[in-house]
Amino acid sequence: MIKGGANLVQLRPVFSSDGKFMLICSGCSIRVLSVATGLLVTKLEGHSDQVTSIVVVPFPRNVKSLLTHAWTSSMDGTVRLWNFSSGVQIKCVNVGMPIKSMVIPELSKLSASQNSKKLGLIAFLSVYWKKGNRKSAQNDEGGRVILQNLTTGTSLMGSIAKVTYAQDLVVSPSGGLVGMADHRKLWIWRVPITPVDNVNAVKVTLLHHVKDIEVIAFDPTDTVVACGDHTGRMLVWRNVGDFTFSPNKVAIEAYRNSKKQNVIQENGSKSGVRGQDDASSCTTYHWHAHAIRSLTFTADGTHLLSGGMEAVLVIWQLDSGKREFLPRLGAPLLHIASSPDPSLFAVCCEDNSIKLVNLGSRTVEKSIQGIKPIASLSKNIEVLDYTRVAIEPQGGRVVFPTMNSTLQFYDVLHDRHVTEVQVAPRNFIFGSSISKGASEASTFVTHVTFSADGSTMATADLRLPEEDIGATSCLKFWTTDANMLHYSINTLVDEPHSAEISALVYHPEDDMAVSCSPAGDFKIWVQNKRAQGVAGWRCRSVGSYRYACPVFLHAFAVFQLYVQVSHKFYYALSLSLFGVILLPHQARKKDVLMSLKALNRNVEG
Repeated sequence: MIKGGANLVQLRPVFSSDGKFMLICSGCSIRVLSVATGLLVTKLEGHSDQVTSIVVVPFPRNVKSLLTHAWTSSMDGTVRLWNFSSGVQIKCVNVGMPIKSMVIPELSKLSASQNSKKLGLIAFLSVYWKKGNRKSAQNDEGGRVILQNLTTGTSLMGSIAKVTYAQDLVVSPSGGLVGMADHRKLWIWRVPITPVDNVNAVKVTLLHHVKDIEVIAFDPTDTVVACGDHTGRMLVWRNVGDFTFSPNKVAIEAYRNSKKQNVIQENGSKSGVRGQDDASSCTTYHWHAHAIRSLTFTADGTHLLSGGMEAVLVIWQLDSGKREFLPRLGAPLLHIASSPDPSLFAVCCEDNSIKLVNLGSRTVEKSIQGIKPIASLSKNIEVLDYTRVAIEPQGGRVVFPTMNSTLQFYDVLHDRHVTEVQVAPRNFIFGSSISKGASEASTFVTHVTFSADGSTMATADLRLPEEDIGATSCLKFWTTDANMLHYSINTLVDEPHSAEISALVYHPEDDMAVSCSPAGDFKIWVQNKRAQGVAGWRCRSVGSYRYACPVFLHAFAVFQLYVQVSHKFYYALSLSLFGVILLPHQARKKDVLMSLKALNRNVEG
């Protein structure tokens, strides 16, 4: 069995230390892709459940063998160390609880030179804490943040946070701070400089918001914390933890007392910091109309990148509040990941694609496309015999009708995207229908079929009515180039039937196609033969017989119509009925197959 395709945008991708490879969580495995080509290099397999985190070991100058090492966590309750260039597992640490997220502050790129191996490598784990895992956890279920010694394989006693549900962890670029969004508050931990041997050594401060927080990000200086909420607002706190993380307890107490009064900045406006939150100021930015799904600071900390449902990458200049845009990325943004190259970022989109964006030139340098999500039909027309998967006969590529009215051609053998055809031209527009709960597309491809040699493709697309007005269907015939990579429209037929197209098939040998509609009519389409120029398509014959779905049975120009409890057979050239097979309610499948074989023998004779 040949398998292909994967979810490339399950989690934020991680770049290797040299920037040549990109590691992607995909189900129970980790896919290693080449940044230069976008092709699969190797696959890391060993976890028995969903992989939840990847932490690449930085490249120490004196130890070149660690260039391709990475830690991974999984819902199977294990943390594993890999050599991702060879695909070999080096170590496995059993935590015993499903792991939602993992960060290893000591392996952050700016703190990799610190030597803290006396007590081992400490990982922060966000785990699902279930009843019975600990004696002290009676009648207590939810999420915990614990510390795990990856060198010795033991957990430090206790936890540093108890939450209702396990949440994602984020570490700052310098490795000095670890954060977690929990509904309307942020947990911010200071990572001790000295080796950690107990959970009490990790100090924490909380930041509060009035809306549910979706995502969190740190700047490289460990002084600025940003978050995005579900309403599209972005909050930026400055000088976070200056007093809480200070060793001077007198200063901490004085700060807490001062926060009981309204803090007014020099310009006379409020700082925006709520309650006793440990920050000097909090600034709110707003452009997104819906939830912010991803946030990332640039390497110098002067700009902040945000993305969400609008399919637009927003570049914020924090000092001035100005913003720039990289629009029309094709689908809502899920994740933004930085790379060793300060100008290169990986943007994960909801259409299962990863776009490598050059921030300097504001362009998309490369797009790594997986199998796009299949378009879902409206419940009103689920009765249509629509195409879910088709096979391009010449190259053997799989064709999927996907979102945004496109057809995707995917090479399963080499596990790569080949090309796509925009059947009904339409830019991605995130409208108000989503907020009202209607997530189904208004225009989509319902049928696709090919000629025997793959040179011609026939498609049917449908646009749903808005308030019972404006429903349209379209039949299109396409021709391809010699390499079968680009398709161009040959003939376009608006409203080929009085209703939508319910079935569409192509003749197994000749340039002939049959389409049907729920109204009971069917039409035969043939190609005009011209001495010069491109030959178009026309309707040659029209027939009707109740509700019908056509299927070509034989090379002798015979097609079959399935009509409720019978199969009817017509000569395509003369459109004359020559055979009927009745299908009683209790008819056996074996008897029907024998009748079809006998009818085929009569046709051949």
